[in-house]
Amino acid sequence: MQASERDLHAALRGVQDVWELDEPAATTAGLSLLARLVPCDFSAVTWNNTTTGTISTHSWPADSVPAEVNTEPEVVAAHPLVPHLHAGTGALRIGDVLSDRAWRNHPVRQAMAEVFGNTSAQLERMLGWARVGSDHYLGYAVNRIGSEFSQRDQLLMSIVAPPLSRHRQLLIDRAAARGLLENGHDAAADAVVLDPSGRVEQAWGDGERLYLAGNPGPEVTELPAPDLPTGYRLLTVRTPRNRPTARELLILDLGSRGLTSAAIARRLDTSPRTVHKHLENLYRKLGVSDRASAVRVAVAAGYLRSETSP
Repeated sequence: MQASERDLHAALRGVQDVWELDEPAATTAGLSLLARLVPCDFSAVTWNNTTTGTISTHSWPADSVPAEVNTEPEVVAAHPLVPHLHAGTGALRIGDVLSDRAWRNHPVRQAMAEVFGNTSAQLERMLGWARVGSDHYLGYAVNRIGSEFSQRDQLLMSIVAPPLSRHRQLLIDRAAARGLLENGHDAAADAVVLDPSGRVEQAWGDGERLYLAGNPGPEVTELPAPDLPTGYRLLTVRTPRNRPTARELLILDLGSRGLTSAAIARRLDTSPRTVHKHLENLYRKLGVSDRASAVRVAVAAGYLRSETSP
């Protein structure tokens, strides 16, 4: 069954209507549009942080996806559509990658049947599209128990899902920028937006590097940003006030290599007194009183690289 001219018109008009909305109405309207165009039991958008295994799902009608789905990342990762969607092949159905017999016996299908309470002989069907990154994917899907989705359904998903994803991205950019400005920050702020799975979706300035820094981590402040989609968070990040400066760590590193304060001063074109002052500040921040202890603490905290490290 192919998509008719009426189907295509409905899809394009529906996307246009969604693009006129802000969040959270846009997400609800987008999922509702998919469910109207493609007969299904429910539609959903899922965020999967493949680094942490964190999953978050919104569905239409609301709460159609049992909470257990978000706590079983290994089941989601093993779904037979996932590797094919990662390959950027567009909208796919279960039947595009597995026969009905293979799908019926697949452990993911059996887990889905248990979660959704399907005790009938009919199979769980899924038609999905995903925007994939190196450490995540955002996927739109329609699901039903019964017959396989048609080529018409597949075409309509391919038409509608990409602009829904793009619209969401634009709304996130705009809402985050507004949140920064309304809270006294500008475009030079170090900030990040986290998606519902906890992954950095957008970053400004040095925000992403600071947010992903090791121990000790940055100082993080969450800002109100009511126009962000549900589950997204806007954070400003900065180096902790007691974190050693780059200059202090450089002086410590040179000292750990055997240079005296006078030699360090000559190399850095400064005075020995300034070198001593930097070291005093560094010792205070690290809670130590001598150079050897400072080096040990700095290496343990990840500020300096150990000479024995590979």
